[in-house]
Amino acid sequence: MKDPAKKVTRSVTIFLALAAGTAALVARAATSHAAPESAAVPAAPKAAATVPKPGAKGAPLRIAFSDWPGWTAFEIGIEKGWFKDAGVDVEFSWFEYT
Repeated sequence: MKDPAKKVTRSVTIFLALAAGTAALVARAATSHAAPESAAVPAAPKAAATVPKPGAKGAPLRIAFSDWPGWTAFEIGIEKGWFKDAGVDVEFSWFEYT
């Protein structure tokens, strides 16, 4: 197979077939272990601790982030002051890939 376009097409087709097969297996496994409909759902336990009020002092929430695109929301929130506006004491630390 000398044509690069055919090679890419074949690779994509194989990948999609494997992904579809994996999804089907996961779906089947999830439904085969489902609890009977008559099974009672236990009540959630009551919270023992109280939720601190906004603006309560304590250790800041520490978040490390990098240049991965998924962390873009953190950078926007820092620049626009959204964390401060929401009363969240947060400490961001930048880290580099090693």
